[in-house]
Amino acid sequence: MKKPRNSKRTIEIYFILYLAALVLLIPDLEQKSIPTGEQSNIDYNIFKIYPDKTILNAKITLDSSGSKVADLDSLNLIYYTGDVSSIDISFQITNKKLGQFINVSNNDNNFDFIKFKEVPDISAYAFWWHPPILDKRNYILDVKAKAKALVRVKDGNRTKLVSMEAQTQFSLIVSYYDQQSGMPYFVSISDSVVNNNDSIFNSLFVQNYSDIYLDFTDRKVQNLTTEEWENKLNVFGVNLNTELNQKPNISISNSPENNLGSVYIKSISNNSITLAGKTPQFGQSKVKVKLTRKNDGASYEDEFIISPMPIMEPIYSSQIQPNQKYKIEPNFPELNNKSYFVKIFTDDKVLYSSSNIAPFYFSVEESFANKTIYFERYINGKLYGKTYNIYVKPFPIPQIVKIQTISNNQLKMVVNSFGSINGRENYIKSVEISGNANYKELLGQASSNKDNLIYTQIFEIAPNEINREFKFKIRMQDQKKQWSNWIEYP
Repeated sequence: MKKPRNSKRTIEIYFILYLAALVLLIPDLEQKSIPTGEQSNIDYNIFKIYPDKTILNAKITLDSSGSKVADLDSLNLIYYTGDVSSIDISFQITNKKLGQFINVSNNDNNFDFIKFKEVPDISAYAFWWHPPILDKRNYILDVKAKAKALVRVKDGNRTKLVSMEAQTQFSLIVSYYDQQSGMPYFVSISDSVVNNNDSIFNSLFVQNYSDIYLDFTDRKVQNLTTEEWENKLNVFGVNLNTELNQKPNISISNSPENNLGSVYIKSISNNSITLAGKTPQFGQSKVKVKLTRKNDGASYEDEFIISPMPIMEPIYSSQIQPNQKYKIEPNFPELNNKSYFVKIFTDDKVLYSSSNIAPFYFSVEESFANKTIYFERYINGKLYGKTYNIYVKPFPIPQIVKIQTISNNQLKMVVNSFGSINGRENYIKSVEISGNANYKELLGQASSNKDNLIYTQIFEIAPNEINREFKFKIRMQDQKKQWSNWIEYP
């Protein structure tokens, strides 16, 4: 007697995973749009990308001690065609079962199980992967590769660079085997389910639950004390919107307790949480995230550290003199997407302002002598650091710096004057002398230090009457009508 035919049958999971991956790789028949106009004669098909393998398999064995990778096809090559000058590639890796995906590019790759690198000698990119060893369910990852390149194209007698794009895809299959028997895990599905392409992914995943894989964008977050910090948590192994038994548990521990650090959930998606909060004013803060899965009650947690970014001090002179150029280096930290601003000002007037972070030069007029001016730096409209005082020191009065005896009846006197007046050199304009002496300037011996605004003049002093004692006192006046101190001789 024949046994009745069973309407259901058991199908090996490895074969079904392979079949589903092939379905994913059916090419998109939609024709590429070809630019019109002067570039319509360019053959955009000269640039293509294609994988060396369309499917990469990982076989993982399970036993009482855990799981390990038994066989792994870890490397794929994505070739490109055409006379490529430069190329950039990115990958989107999707787990359709969980509704989760990640984007990986040269500028954004926070996942240690995926790496890639250009191999220009063979016109290809090498793609490496390693499945998270703790994941305990069969799955397919759909990898879509998109490339943008500048391609050299012949245009008559000349060659020009044309921007082109291309894409391809391949699949990563993870399947589990029993360590002892060597047999694969099975999934029972009916013919109707197999024939329903939209349900293939739903039928492929056995309902044993994986450990959750957590990955923060930054393990150590540093930020300005005036700014909110932000950090992103990428999650694999659970759908944050449908598979948690409660909202993610987010906590913060401040050290010391009064450093004002805080945390809140800024946004949440199927596989990521964006956290933000106030940056601690000092010390550091530790943020802990705990996720609990609804179906099995399993909990997973991870943490990261937040600390304030040290204030970088500007390089400047705290004392300056009028009509001289001084260099200031604002010394801003290198931060992305920030606006910068510097200004020099008095109590009622802005003397200099700029949104440029580069070092700059400035000077002040004589009228600011004996006054204090101020220098401030801003990031995103908020004061960075503190207000810095700059004292405008007036130039000294004229100075008689040297009296040299040339003979019994002849002296040489060296006089310095300082600064400028109306853009002109501040030379000595008059001399007051009393006693048995007269003076004359040795005009050919005057000199100037224009960098420091110091002017030097030489005077010759001789007695009026040789038979009388050679005795006198003298002082000098500059263009600003400032007198030197009296000097007596002998």
